[in-house]
Amino acid sequence: MEKIETVLTSCISEVRSGKSTLDECLGRYASRRRELEPLLRLALNIGDVPDFSLDPAYKRAARTRLLQQITGSEPRRPSSLGLRIGLGWQTAWVRAVVVVLAGIMALSVMTGGTALAAKNSLPGDFLYPVKAATEDARLLLAGDAASKTSLRLQFATARLIEMSKLAIIDEGRAALSVDGYDASLNASIDQAGMVKDAVALSDLLKKSLAKIQSQTSFCDDLVDIDPAHNASARQASDLSVQAQVRVIESLAAVDVL
Repeated sequence: MEKIETVLTSCISEVRSGKSTLDECLGRYASRRRELEPLLRLALNIGDVPDFSLDPAYKRAARTRLLQQITGSEPRRPSSLGLRIGLGWQTAWVRAVVVVLAGIMALSVMTGGTALAAKNSLPGDFLYPVKAATEDARLLLAGDAASKTSLRLQFATARLIEMSKLAIIDEGRAALSVDGYDASLNASIDQAGMVKDAVALSDLLKKSLAKIQSQTSFCDDLVDIDPAHNASARQASDLSVQAQVRVIESLAAVDVL
């Protein structure tokens, strides 16, 4: 039986391309409709957020109300009991995706330009968790290991751009971006290792290596442009070199096979 994420990705692609309707996709997987339908409807309703601006006074008031709601209510601990008892792994995965997608949609609806504004947020900003949640959702819907590898490398580049903006204003927050870069970089290499076909893996690793090398150049250029970037950019550059070594070692192992 196909994995639910494979079925979901296929249905999203077919509906958006016009090859099938929502009902036709659900009809083909009638036995899995209960778990597939909410995911598919949520995914198909997430689109680009329209670019518009809100009155600054309204933004401040809305943010104040939101903070009051957060600080004025008792935090609830998510229970993992339901994931351990009476639920299979597949159902747990479905519920996790629904929570992530529903959360992103709710934030977009309630705050208007929230998702759009979050794209430019930096570690420590109020909207940065929305940006992180959006990236997690994109990974869940990315499809195969090669697609996830490419996406994680995109996120690694995004962390470097965040670092470049923060290095001259807040070294501590710049360090958070460097940590995020390291995590995304290593996750991309781990993800690539899940590709089973040797030829496809070799091609993916070569593309990953080229991308990481360009990230190293980006870090080195930052140091040349402004000494303020020295600490964070040099650290990120060292991490990218270490990642290149990992990729080269993986390529050597593939060649041996």
